[in-house]
Amino acid sequence: MDSLALDLPETEEDGTALPPPQENPLLLGHDAAEKALLKDIAAGRLPHALIFSGPGGIGKATLAFRLARYLLSGKAEEDSGGLFGEDAPAESLAADMEHPAARKIAAGSHPGLLYVAPSDTDGKGKKRANAFIGIDGARRVPQFLQQTAADGGWRVVIIDNAEEMNIAAQNAVLKTLEEPPPQCLIVIVTSAPGKLLPTVHSRCRLMPLEPLSETHISELFDKALPGLKAEEKRDLAAAARGRIGYALTLHEAGGTEIYREITELLSGFTESRAHELAAALSADKQRFALFGEILCDLLAETAKDTLKNRAAGGFAQSRSPQDWFTLWEEARDLLRRADAANLDIYAAVLQLLDLLRR
Repeated sequence: MDSLALDLPETEEDGTALPPPQENPLLLGHDAAEKALLKDIAAGRLPHALIFSGPGGIGKATLAFRLARYLLSGKAEEDSGGLFGEDAPAESLAADMEHPAARKIAAGSHPGLLYVAPSDTDGKGKKRANAFIGIDGARRVPQFLQQTAADGGWRVVIIDNAEEMNIAAQNAVLKTLEEPPPQCLIVIVTSAPGKLLPTVHSRCRLMPLEPLSETHISELFDKALPGLKAEEKRDLAAAARGRIGYALTLHEAGGTEIYREITELLSGFTESRAHELAAALSADKQRFALFGEILCDLLAETAKDTLKNRAAGGFAQSRSPQDWFTLWEEARDLLRRADAANLDIYAAVLQLLDLLRR
């Protein structure tokens, strides 16, 4: 049976981030989803397929592995109410991280769990231009579920970043979704459920997950980034908009200063400042790429915020939601052209800034 060891999300080794989903016992902000799943498990009504949707970096994969640990460690049976149903219902999906099943899941060696994620190599080891889930990865799902569980228990499949599944791969999984084997669970994790086929949607239960609250983000900062200065914590929280994964990635890349700089630019800038920034970014291609990523993310999130009547900052109300979306599309397209044609960074930055001050 397939081992997950080479496929699981990478483990951080510097001690400055949260553990990867397969090792993370901590889940904040998704109590309602947990309770709904526990209720279905207790009643014997857990669907054979779930879609966890929501922005990237809010804990969707963490919840998926938490559910897998709960089922594969036998915790579901322990919490089922006892012989005469006298036990109180379970309050969470938490399982003992020292349980053999939990340890195997963390190591990527549990025979009852298959993890599928985008890959930049195909089934023959040939390098791809972009990472995605192709037919080779998708075919592992029915092959895995056709095998009998070693202990007669659950078999769980987690398909992560499923929006990167191409049509052929989705169709390969569809047959299993239509005729699932007994005591199996497929958890589809995605930040873009609209990219999944309607036929896939119709055979799964959609569970939308919301961004985390400021309180939960702050608590996770304290655990993942102890000693973080108050000013940087404030800026990271503003950039995160409830996405702890994005905040930690931004911090690791040194992007907090760039985020602060972009918010200042959106409030206005002089011509001399534009040329000063263009010169600085043209001297550092990696910093320019990070600048573009953060800018596009901020524009997209500001558009969503204004659409929901939430102010993202002093600059947010200066445009309509449609104008923010248009600005995001134009900036994204300009950056793509600059990358594809290897355009002069200095000129590209000035073009971006021209868009911002329209």
